[in-house]
Amino acid sequence: MPTPKQGESQKDYVDRCIPIVLNEGTAKDGSQASAICHSMFAEHHKKESMNTEVEKKYCSMELKDLSEEKGIVSFYFSPFNTPDAVGDEATPTAFDKTFSESKKRIKHLRNHEKKEVPGVITELGKDSKGAFAVSQLAIKTNVGRDTFEQYKAGIITEHSYGFIPIKTEKKATAGRILKELRVMEVSSLTAWGCSEHTPVRSIKSLEDAVEYLQRINEILTKGDISDKLGEKFLAEYKILTTAVNEYDIMKMAGVANCPGCGKAIGKMPADQKCPECGQFINKVASKSIDFEYLVNNLRKG
Repeated sequence: MPTPKQGESQKDYVDRCIPIVLNEGTAKDGSQASAICHSMFAEHHKKESMNTEVEKKYCSMELKDLSEEKGIVSFYFSPFNTPDAVGDEATPTAFDKTFSESKKRIKHLRNHEKKEVPGVITELGKDSKGAFAVSQLAIKTNVGRDTFEQYKAGIITEHSYGFIPIKTEKKATAGRILKELRVMEVSSLTAWGCSEHTPVRSIKSLEDAVEYLQRINEILTKGDISDKLGEKFLAEYKILTTAVNEYDIMKMAGVANCPGCGKAIGKMPADQKCPECGQFINKVASKSIDFEYLVNNLRKG
């Protein structure tokens, strides 16, 4: 019995398979041989999908469209011919086959969580910018309503998709050219870095924190969100408010810099040793404070 080759279409495999099955005497006639070959092709790809790890790619392209009246969101989840952090880039035709053959099976998830389904995919397409999805959000469910409110408040700024690579080509430099992909799901990232526990994102500066605080305040005071999500945003609001206050104090008092790891410590430890790397700290005022480091330490606490 022949095994499907990598990238071989079902038609090409069946055409190649039927004469072999007839020659082996496994089938009585062409009709039976065709049925056997179709079954073998389907079984092969079922096992391949089960044994292949689903990869994920992230996209920070702008939101394509949001219809607040209808609760429909359109978003890009992959740019074309644009290398990502590891050098991978998708071609404009990479999604054609999966869109035509698997549209009904592709799910809209939140943070890649299978139990978190905020909406139903109604359209998959592409334009000059990249591949996009259109989803009808399930406003009457908690996850759908929360996701809708986060879109309205500008909290969701990134999307992602899970896929299995079918055809790729190794680049001369780092990365791959993704020529054909089987998309399993597309995700709205309500949590930076896809953390399922906190609705946070990267805060690299005071300006980022102030902007995000405004958006959290809007969704807490005006948004129709679940109590669970409200508690998470309230906790994040308190952390960022503390960070902003500490930042102001550090700016006024001067900051101790660690000569080893370069982190801004703020209050000088009694032993004058960096709590991060243990090296002795010089009492030198810092011209710049690592705001992201400050926020992440508060989150850990």
